[in-house]
Amino acid sequence: MADFIVQAHQEAGKACSASVLSALRKEAWVSFLNIVRSDCLAKAGYRFLDKTEKSFQGTLYAFLNGAFHEMHDTNASAERDSAIGRLDIVMEDKYNEKRTVYIFELKVDKPALDALEQIHSKDYSIQYGTCHKKVLIGLTCDAIKLNIIEATIEVHQKDDKNDFQLMPPKNFAVNSVGYFQEVG
Repeated sequence: MADFIVQAHQEAGKACSASVLSALRKEAWVSFLNIVRSDCLAKAGYRFLDKTEKSFQGTLYAFLNGAFHEMHDTNASAERDSAIGRLDIVMEDKYNEKRTVYIFELKVDKPALDALEQIHSKDYSIQYGTCHKKVLIGLTCDAIKLNIIEATIEVHQKDDKNDFQLMPPKNFAVNSVGYFQEVG
């Protein structure tokens, strides 16, 4: 049964592949978050999601792995080890000869900022120093609604001198009708 569910999420990811990649590459964060919310987690079902970080992570990983599965120069991995911890999900995309890494950290019923802080405190992104861009994504998963409800995204991009420049973090939350929007 679990293999069938994982395969179903991978197929959903494949169906959304162009939309996912386009949103990520254009930094259309609201669009990306709404795709994950509606086409991944909303379809996972309460029998698969058991209110734990691991179940949210597994569902999102299967979806993103499907989205990146057959694309050249892209890959997704889960539970990747670092020097002092384990990254929840990492996606790498080499587009126009520039490598971008997306690092996801999920928290259940805790602020997305806590997830972003974990990425920083455990130096998860340090191993990706040769990338052109690092995108750090903290997500809040709601144990009752069984979906993501909040996100904080921070972009680090190399400049002409090959130094990383930090863009101000952007915060997103689900509005009263169930869609993500950027907040304060």
